[in-house]
Amino acid sequence: METPTLDGGGVKVVGKRSENDKTVIKSAYDSPKFKTDYPKGLEVPFSFDVYENDAAALQSLQSGELVKLVNARLKSNARSAAIAKATEPYKPDPNSPEQRWARMVDDATKGNPKLTREQIVAQINMLLGLPADYNGEVIAEAEETESAGA
Repeated sequence: METPTLDGGGVKVVGKRSENDKTVIKSAYDSPKFKTDYPKGLEVPFSFDVYENDAAALQSLQSGELVKLVNARLKSNARSAAIAKATEPYKPDPNSPEQRWARMVDDATKGNPKLTREQIVAQINMLLGLPADYNGEVIAEAEETESAGA
């Protein structure tokens, strides 16, 4: 049964309805805290609009896209938004020492394709005065140790 609903602009769209779904997030930015908090994954619900015919989809998009394409796009957008909202607390700080080190390694790898990643890591660690075997996690552990001792 087609249910008339109001579109974002206040226009009645016949053949549009909302559906609910859920997805399970297994990892959030490789965060160990996320994996500890949700060992079986985090189930995130989301809702999206479904168009039941071409006329409703055409009225919404003004482009003549097929109903399946419109529904897939709406579901994908809703799923992405739900995942982004659920994983926001686990997103790493882009200005943390670990993230800056990782960006330096990535940028140097792109800028000098003749060197291997291991060579680039060794050079960056040497320039920053870090241990040769530093892998992006030592700084946080050292900071935690220093703050605990203070």
